[in-house]
Amino acid sequence: MPNLAEYAFGTNPADAGSRRALTVSADPPSPGFSPVLRFEIPVGLNADGYRVDIQSSSNLSTWAAAVPAPVNQGIRFGADGQASALWEMPAAPNGPQVPRFFRVIITKP
Repeated sequence: MPNLAEYAFGTNPADAGSRRALTVSADPPSPGFSPVLRFEIPVGLNADGYRVDIQSSSNLSTWAAAVPAPVNQGIRFGADGQASALWEMPAAPNGPQVPRFFRVIITKP
């Protein structure tokens, strides 16, 4: 993992055992609503000035900002004191069903 990602995720690039998991879950739909995808992305509390974006692709070759855009639901602190940013978006856009793949991009604006 590049050092920029290690710093943004709050892990130590000099320690192979220092890792945190990005998790994705899908919630079943409420009546009248689409299922919801929930992304939980680890964040380093001291990593100011970095931007985390979620991109999607239907073919793993062409990537763009995820549509509809994921909505930031804030920060969650785990029992271990580690922080994660929570993002949510509808699981399936309207229209024909196509595979969707996701990736996280970290940039320093």
